[in-house]
Amino acid sequence: MSKLPVTIISPVLNCIESIPAHAEHLRSLSGVADEVIIVDSHSRDGTKQYLQEALGDLNIRFIDHPPGLYQSWNSAISSATQPYVTVATVGDVLPATSLIRLHETITRLSGDAVISAPTFVDMKGETVTKRWPIHELITRVGFEDPFILDAASWTVLNFGFYSATLIASSAGNLYRTSLLKEHPFPHDLGHWGDCAWAFQTSLITRWIIDPEVRSTFQLHPQSEGRKVTTNDEFDARRAALAVECLKRAEPILQESGTPSYLLEVLREAPAQIQRKHKIRSLYQKRRARWLPWFLNPRAIDLRKSRNEVEELMRSRRKLALDFIVDRLKKTPPMS
Repeated sequence: MSKLPVTIISPVLNCIESIPAHAEHLRSLSGVADEVIIVDSHSRDGTKQYLQEALGDLNIRFIDHPPGLYQSWNSAISSATQPYVTVATVGDVLPATSLIRLHETITRLSGDAVISAPTFVDMKGETVTKRWPIHELITRVGFEDPFILDAASWTVLNFGFYSATLIASSAGNLYRTSLLKEHPFPHDLGHWGDCAWAFQTSLITRWIIDPEVRSTFQLHPQSEGRKVTTNDEFDARRAALAVECLKRAEPILQESGTPSYLLEVLREAPAQIQRKHKIRSLYQKRRARWLPWFLNPRAIDLRKSRNEVEELMRSRRKLALDFIVDRLKKTPPMS
């Protein structure tokens, strides 16, 4: 059997403890994918050397790139030679059978991106109960077969769930390589690069959701790099990107029949996230460590304000999800 025209991108950096299992994962994927590129960000713990020795019998290409998650992804993608690409991150597992299904889905439905919902595991490999927007959509719509999500529906749901998106983990998705080469992952928004890309390419991508793809996503302890995604400067840059994307999308949303009340709710999404994070910052600064929050008037007010914002966010998510799920069920996409 010929191999799939897929490039596996595997970014690594100082992860020697997890590399033996990851090497076996890459060996499995290399059995069905035509190309594997490992991009090492100057590891100093023997990560690259281990992979070179463990996988030396395979046709795997190694490249070096300075530290930077999405910069490393983009560097490897720019040299990919196959029509489709997926990202194999350390700790996350996409079985070979799932990769085969992803490829079958994206080619049969002429897609640009196939999105799937992973199962979450902790650092010990034990299943963790957690849900992302993609899980909520798949559960609510109830389709078993892959289905196409038009640009308007994709946009409504992404803004409904803002600041999250439907894109989930790229380690369980498959993308058209030419799209990623023309529109690389943004690398100036911390770990929000996947989500930023989902917003930026919302109108030019043929999105497919496949409910039956199986993969696992490993939850890691919060790093310093992730903490930056809660500061005011980050929120402002993220909000500016979202506002511009929604402005471009509004004509398509209106043409597709998105009601004005829902559009108004979606417009408030970036400001709500900014307000929530601002309240959290003030709460952390104002509360006295020696005084319980329920005895601190300012802390009580801030918690009340936070709860009000979170209720608005839940309402926004429900309105967007109800609207799109109802539309999908009335006119199920052809799969």
